[in-house]
Amino acid sequence: MYNREFEDFFRLFDFERNEKGECHSPDWPLFRSTEAISLVKDKAASYLAQGGLVSVSHFQRAFADLRASGELHQVRQSDPLRAAYDEPEEPALTRDAYYRMPAATIIRRYRGEPEFRASVDRLIARGEI
Repeated sequence: MYNREFEDFFRLFDFERNEKGECHSPDWPLFRSTEAISLVKDKAASYLAQGGLVSVSHFQRAFADLRASGELHQVRQSDPLRAAYDEPEEPALTRDAYYRMPAATIIRRYRGEPEFRASVDRLIARGEI
């Protein structure tokens, strides 16, 4: 139905991430479905009927307009991949954890990891080590 260039730009909208690792439209994965894809493509094509060259911004605009009008419905609660890539927060260094570490590890981490150094310095300041 659509030409190859149109489909290529849709794939860029659908999958590409910018230099910060963010999607062109960060909420798109929450709305992505067969119906949503069809609606976004049709809306973007309607903008092109007015003339001009296809670009990712046509799909961004189509998604934003359809979402604002309520024609698109969210089908996911959150991005399942985001949780897999989020690093769990490391618990604060405790006196017991410090004493269980080999001396070589403490020295290496103290020299090379500013966050670890700050944690050790806090333990020293409180008189725990």
